[in-house]
Amino acid sequence: MTRSLGLGLGLAIDAAADLELVAHEVAMALIPVAVPGAVLRFEYRVLAIEIEVLISSHTAVPPVLNGLGWHIVRTLVTDFALGCGSYDPAEAGHPVTVGFSWPHPLG
Repeated sequence: MTRSLGLGLGLAIDAAADLELVAHEVAMALIPVAVPGAVLRFEYRVLAIEIEVLISSHTAVPPVLNGLGWHIVRTLVTDFALGCGSYDPAEAGHPVTVGFSWPHPLG
């Protein structure tokens, strides 16, 4: 889905693959700590000069963002942010959102 979006917006094949890699790394950090039944949500906002990506879910504990994969993520993206809210009893977990920006090829 992410790679197709990037290609559809005119990203080069390698840039679309890098965008997919970043989304995959974020998802793989959230899935192991997600509460049962949690939904992993991807949002993409296409702006004039960048693509904003938000990936969110509910987790039992905040995700750990470390290792080589995260070094690569932080190298590839701009405006990286991780937000973890207070425990939400209705969802039985903490709302977590990871956001980043990706340069748009037309910017």
